[in-house]
Amino acid sequence: MRKELQDITIQARTYKKTDNILFVISRNINKNILCFEGDLVHGCKDPYWIMNEHTPIDIESLTTIEKKMAFGLKLMDHDDTSWTYILKALPDRPIVFTKDMKAYTTIHNKADEIESIYIDITKSLGLIPKVNYVYIYGKNSKEKIFKK
Repeated sequence: MRKELQDITIQARTYKKTDNILFVISRNINKNILCFEGDLVHGCKDPYWIMNEHTPIDIESLTTIEKKMAFGLKLMDHDDTSWTYILKALPDRPIVFTKDMKAYTTIHNKADEIESIYIDITKSLGLIPKVNYVYIYGKNSKEKIFKK
């Protein structure tokens, strides 16, 4: 694993252990972290950025474009104990948020608690960057997903 990926992954896992943050998304293009926080009413609050590259560090909501193109969540199903969402960036990996404040998805064809997601991106001339690959880190496994 590349050194910068290791550093970002360690930082992401540090955030996961605080507050009600269930998992985080980090990217290679900066040190900002996208947080997904648990909620006992809706399963997950609106994701938000911890802007580590700002001085002082601050928190920002997702932009409309970020919600529509990459990091927005769509509720697909729910019952008394869980909520199933689709993340725009990973439409084939439903995420289940539970009342015991955990988030699960499929990693190597098995349900696993999500700790973090890492996205390797190449900036492009347009608004939409090229996603090279995605790592999903679970409590018990990790998987590298190649995007085309």
